[in-house]
Amino acid sequence: MRKLCCLSILLAMLILLSSCAKTTVEPSALMDELKSEFDLTDMRELSTADELYTYYAIDKEGIEAFAACVSNDTDEMDEVLLLCLSNTDAADTAERLLQSHLEARRMIASDYSPERERVLESCRVIRSGNTLALVIADRAKQINAYIQNRMG
Repeated sequence: MRKLCCLSILLAMLILLSSCAKTTVEPSALMDELKSEFDLTDMRELSTADELYTYYAIDKEGIEAFAACVSNDTDEMDEVLLLCLSNTDAADTAERLLQSHLEARRMIASDYSPERERVLESCRVIRSGNTLALVIADRAKQINAYIQNRMG
């Protein structure tokens, strides 16, 4: 009876873990999809954790994987960031930093471009477990919906 109980618990844990694994998104693969689906070809990629730190102040220690693109046009301020972190603490910290980054972008836009400020009103940080996304773009609502659909 005890063995059967342990086996049932083990089976339940395996099912739970396998369902979690299905919601894990590989940032670079998703970024490739976004580039194709939303024509993000005019953006340049951030390819190193040091570049990521420069833009978002996120420490590379907690990063498992990321993909990021930023606009070549400084007036547009478009950005797409997909980030997988190693643990909840790292994800909590990154979420706070991304929210601060978004607020800073909103403040800049409010001073210089009312049109851009309206675009930034629809932008937000998305989180699913230890995976985060930030989209700052004219089509942020559509891109966010696509990302959330893929995050599960």
